[in-house]
Amino acid sequence: MTFFLLLACFGEGAAPDVPSATGPRPDIVLVSLDTTRADHLGCYGYEAGETPVLDKLCNSGRRYARAYSPAPLTIPAHAALFTGKHPASLGIRNNGDGKLEASETTLAEVLSNAGYQTAASVSAFVTTRTWGFDQGFDHFFDDLERSQSDSLWAMERRGGETVDDLLDWAEDRDPSVPTFAWLHLYDAHFPYSPPAAYLEKWKSNPYDGELAYVDDLMARVTEVFDPANTLFVVVADHGEGLGDHDELTHGLFVYDSTQHVPFFMSGPGIKAEVVEEPVGLSDVMPTLLAELGLAAPEGIHGQVMPGNPVRPLYLESWALLRRFGFSPHLAVVDGAHKYIGVTRPELYDLLADPGESTSLEDPVRVEAMAELLKTLSYEPPSLNRLDQDPAVAMQLEALGYVEGNFVGSTDGVLPDAKDERESIIKSQWAEHHSRKGELPKAEALLRELVQRLPDALEFPSRLASVLSKQGQKKEAVAVLKAASAHAPDDPSIMAALASHYAKEGRFEEATALFQSAADALPWAPGLRAMAVASQLSAPGGEEEAVRMGLAFLRQFPEDLAVAGLLGVAFARSEVPQARQLLEQGVKATQPEPEVAYYLGIVHMREGRMNRARALFERELKQHPKHLKSAQALISVHNKKGAFPRVRDVATQALLHHGKDEPLLHAQAQALFNLKDYSACRLALDLALVHHSESSALLLLDANLLKQEGHPKKGAARFEQAKVAKAAEEK
Repeated sequence: MTFFLLLACFGEGAAPDVPSATGPRPDIVLVSLDTTRADHLGCYGYEAGETPVLDKLCNSGRRYARAYSPAPLTIPAHAALFTGKHPASLGIRNNGDGKLEASETTLAEVLSNAGYQTAASVSAFVTTRTWGFDQGFDHFFDDLERSQSDSLWAMERRGGETVDDLLDWAEDRDPSVPTFAWLHLYDAHFPYSPPAAYLEKWKSNPYDGELAYVDDLMARVTEVFDPANTLFVVVADHGEGLGDHDELTHGLFVYDSTQHVPFFMSGPGIKAEVVEEPVGLSDVMPTLLAELGLAAPEGIHGQVMPGNPVRPLYLESWALLRRFGFSPHLAVVDGAHKYIGVTRPELYDLLADPGESTSLEDPVRVEAMAELLKTLSYEPPSLNRLDQDPAVAMQLEALGYVEGNFVGSTDGVLPDAKDERESIIKSQWAEHHSRKGELPKAEALLRELVQRLPDALEFPSRLASVLSKQGQKKEAVAVLKAASAHAPDDPSIMAALASHYAKEGRFEEATALFQSAADALPWAPGLRAMAVASQLSAPGGEEEAVRMGLAFLRQFPEDLAVAGLLGVAFARSEVPQARQLLEQGVKATQPEPEVAYYLGIVHMREGRMNRARALFERELKQHPKHLKSAQALISVHNKKGAFPRVRDVATQALLHHGKDEPLLHAQAQALFNLKDYSACRLALDLALVHHSESSALLLLDANLLKQEGHPKKGAARFEQAKVAKAAEEK
């Protein structure tokens, strides 16, 4: 396929030189609402929802009626938001393709250099420091709990926790220094599962229920950050299809359902007005800085709006080509019109037809806008996805960004999505059924898609996953082997097949495949970690795993995951070099299992109890079922006499390990130390049901009986405890 796409800037677009503000600058709160359609907020004309706090902020300030996201994906959109550049110019065309490099200047860095104290609290893996979004922030709260699927991409937290982190920090900030705070709220993202009260009220439309919940969270934020003294900037990264144009969620198309986003500013110096001209997310940075009297960095694409000539906006989504081999959605918004340059081009008058229901028959305008799109578009990204870690691509489904290699030809005239509606709809419903646990329905659709689109490798990969979840592991492997025969050099299929082998305990075969994929993709650290982890799991494979891991580290010394895996292996064998590797491995956004735990043990042995406590807490945050971390954390709290914390940690851990004797004893002992004798009796009796011969529990019972006024029973129980202790020491 030949693409006539020219690398182009939209013009420098930096804010004009403005004198520095002479008075005190306001606090700034930037709120990015993930997956939020403009037409689902009251201030944009939506009457069925309930967003009074956001509407009040919006109506009291400057509302941008036609703001557009450059891409229907979180990472590219936020990259544009924070740099003022189009994500294509940053090399970030898709979630997982790349990160915001340190060489880029972010909004937070500009404000930090201008004297602001900065903090951010985010809600999902796609906005963590993994992707470079921590640049310029003094404090960055992105500690997420890994889901049961163990997928990084599924990691998120409710907005209430995200707001808690930000407001806790705000209580301790320096009131004499202006604040810049970024709050990322992910709740409106699929699956739509607001808290119970909201779900009950909005059960027929849980998406709006999520937005109602988000609005209530904003009420808490405005209580701490007074809108009279705070400049609020509220924007969405992208919208949501909700079935419009056959798109259930987002990521495929660039229709307004996913690209038209809310954007408004309110606070000191911002008058109530509506800006009707089209603006992009790259305009947010220079516009905000201009309000503060600060110049934007040179070389950005965005510009101050209003106040500069209106320019056309370039929008892109390559998913249709990457996944299916269909014509990608590349578009330009120019004034009232949007042109989508697919095989059968589409032209819409957005003012007359905001739902983009009827493509205009206007050959002259179509030709003119097609030429305009050529001048704005960037060179296409690598389409075979060999530039992306398959370990990342394999897990994108957890967020609804299902990805896979298309290995067929992209030369000539590509199919138009409008002519392939059935395949696209079935693909989305297969994903929907899979995520809801309706596996037989997903399987039926995926089998059909494997036959229908044999060059789209995501479908055999997804079919294998669904089969495996239903216990059909041999058939899952057979599906992947058939895909591998069709595309023998595709690393994503290699990695998928290796993962299935590992789940079956075929660790040597899994390691070999992971190793082959890692050799093919030296820039994909996830594969190296998988190769080492698989070899470590093989019987007698530790020595070879260590050799392999050390070889990787000699070639890739910054590979934090491999360093962490080796650190754990060395710590278990008490090898002195363990500490150095653990210190390196814990720097990862999400360290490998037990890295934080074993490093915590090192610090605890050296008497650095606060550091040990923080590491054990981090391990439990990421791996809540890790029993040894809970026991170690209890030990730290006991040494400090922090008995309420001992009680709480033990109680939480018992949800996963209900019969563990040390946990049961720790809980009951903490209650005893807190003189909550009635609760201690309940906990202790339950513990003795499971461990009637435990000397520690019997001794505690002896002491409790004395407190309860039964000294003779206590003495008898004490003698019983001594006998049990002697038996344990034999």
